[in-house]
Amino acid sequence: MWGRRPPERRAIVEHLVRPYTAPTTLMPDLPAMTDSAVVAAAGGSSEALSLLAAAVLPRVRFMVAARLSPTPAQWDAVEEITQSTMLALTQGVDRLNCRTSAGLNAWLSGVVSHKVADYLAQRGSTPPPPAQPAAGVLAADFQSVASVWQTITGRVPTPSSIAQRAEQIESLMSELGRLKDDYREVITYAFFDQLTTARIAERMGRTRPAVSMLLIRAVKELRRRMMGEAEPNLPACERTPR
Repeated sequence: MWGRRPPERRAIVEHLVRPYTAPTTLMPDLPAMTDSAVVAAAGGSSEALSLLAAAVLPRVRFMVAARLSPTPAQWDAVEEITQSTMLALTQGVDRLNCRTSAGLNAWLSGVVSHKVADYLAQRGSTPPPPAQPAAGVLAADFQSVASVWQTITGRVPTPSSIAQRAEQIESLMSELGRLKDDYREVITYAFFDQLTTARIAERMGRTRPAVSMLLIRAVKELRRRMMGEAEPNLPACERTPR
């Protein structure tokens, strides 16, 4: 029953059973990514494709930054991979097999994952060049992380200054990067990529119930870190590194 579930578990379950809709007060002019928009763009409508690209661009930036945690501060890499993903979208949307918003989410998730993996493999041990911190640039797209921010903190995000948003994003990305790999991965898939539980289970090689429980634990740990709560007394093998 809902009344017996902890608040964070209730919020996560609600997120899993319905698509997230960001508060309109945060993004009054952001185009919507609907099934009809995906169908029109895949069918060759340049206008629909432009609107679709505008709708997904802010979130793609966060999808990239989340995967580059704990050091997403190399904005050159974030922006380079983002633009490469957007180019792939414009060139390949007509070949999209599942022409729905969920299908596009899954496709974008796969493209971003591959491009980030390629970037990390090519970079090797060569240090990246100095670049502008990503948090300040991403602050303008804060609505793209509104769902995870609300779930973690229990507060609805409200418009604030760029400096405040940058600080919040820096905290979120920093703590996300300190999580165990499977925690960070499931949060990235669920909140940034907005994949369904079934898709996440397929990607991670787990059952859907296992993914749901993993997400609950991951969000609880991220919340603990972001809210500055003391770490529970766990065996050393279960503690997350700092």
